[in-house]
Amino acid sequence: MTTIHTPGPWHLHSPTEGDPPTGDGSYCITGPNGGVIANIVPQDWHETPANARLIASAPELFRALENAYADINWLLAEGFDTNADECNIDGVRDTLAEIKQAIAKAKGGKQ
Repeated sequence: MTTIHTPGPWHLHSPTEGDPPTGDGSYCITGPNGGVIANIVPQDWHETPANARLIASAPELFRALENAYADINWLLAEGFDTNADECNIDGVRDTLAEIKQAIAKAKGGKQ
């Protein structure tokens, strides 16, 4: 499945951040060409700044997650030392399943 979304980086514009910062107290996420991706509502909620930063980092987080999924799959396929005392192979497989679900959710597929 091909992901079709505005490519990153996304930029946060808030009362204190962004170029330019918003002058009206709002939180806005824009794409690389300045197009608005999201306006964050409510603006006066105490979690709004953190939520806006998380949304703005979505493309980078998504790319990192896809890379981690590919790397973990490669390690499992290559048969890294799963007998080592410090290796928790079940934990690695659980993490891989969580990553796969998150990527599918981001791509609009089955979770």
